[in-house]
Amino acid sequence: VLDSIPPNNFYELILIDDASNLTEFHDLKEVQPLVEALAIRVKYFRFDTNQGLIYSRRFGCQQAAGDAVLVLDSHVELKPGFIEPLLEIIDKDNKAIAAPVFDFWALFDLSFDE
Repeated sequence: VLDSIPPNNFYELILIDDASNLTEFHDLKEVQPLVEALAIRVKYFRFDTNQGLIYSRRFGCQQAAGDAVLVLDSHVELKPGFIEPLLEIIDKDNKAIAAPVFDFWALFDLSFDE
């Protein structure tokens, strides 16, 4: 994400851990040094119990301080130039919802069509 969005279009990164058991980081104290090493503002939240996808996304949006919000799952990989067309739509109408088209990786060889 950090390599795909220009700094002038990136206000903050909000990370929500919805009580994942697939991580070695179960405490904010363990994550804080990693977060502080990043060159941008990061807000990190970890729930004690799984709250569900919609609750977690809504919570993250409520914490956001930027002009626009981009919601991504942990498995999403962005390409440079991804965000600019979406922001153009929002710049024209700040109540618009801009949705991208995603490329899908092939299951066995991890190739994808552009």
